[in-house]
Amino acid sequence: AGRALATCTAGGYDIAEGMVYTGWALALDGAPARYHTVERQAEAARRGLWLGQFTAPSEWRRRRQ
Repeated sequence: AGRALATCTAGGYDIAEGMVYTGWALALDGAPARYHTVERQAEAARRGLWLGQFTAPSEWRRRRQ
C-alpha cells in the first residue's frame, strides 16, 4: 500500500499485536497471520472497536477516492 511497516516492541512485547488483541487496532492486509488471529479473537470477544459498529480505515479510504 506504499507504506513502510515495522514491528515495535517493548521488553519483548509486540505493541501492535497487543493493540489488535484489545480491539483498538485492526490487522493490515499482508500482516503476519498471528495479527489476524488475535483480531478474530477481539471481534469474537467484542473488545474495543468490536463493541460497536465502525468503518475500517481501508474501507473509509476506498470510499473517499
